[in-house]
Amino acid sequence: MITRADVVATARKYVETPTVHQGRTLGKGVDCIGLIICVARDLGILGFDEREYRTYRARTAPGSQGLIKNLSGLCGEPTDEYGPGSILVMFINKRKRRPQHLAIASDRNRMIHAHQRFQRVVEHNISEIYTSLILCAFNYPGVE
Repeated sequence: MITRADVVATARKYVETPTVHQGRTLGKGVDCIGLIICVARDLGILGFDEREYRTYRARTAPGSQGLIKNLSGLCGEPTDEYGPGSILVMFINKRKRRPQHLAIASDRNRMIHAHQRFQRVVEHNISEIYTSLILCAFNYPGVE
């Protein structure tokens, strides 16, 4: 059985990994979707592989409809509630209101994600600003 603590511990292994567009390798580079895919792959959670995310091959951020649709197909319905191990779907820009960034909650007040400005995967508090950017959350299938 895979637990939420397993998800968080696995995500923490990627902290300090460089942020690299379409990267999928611990220590060498991941992007926000890559972190989600790599954690699932490392834990043996089925369905999260590169084929699911072919629509994100362009050098731009993923479209909001495709992102939500793919995650819904893998994880079920989105929720407003999240906790350790949840996948957070966030806006990049509050004014545009397009969800284009993913993170993993390490607890109710912290998250792990590929941070563009810091050019690496980081874990930090979910500040008021980040709270306002969270649209919804998903939970990896089969994680208790």
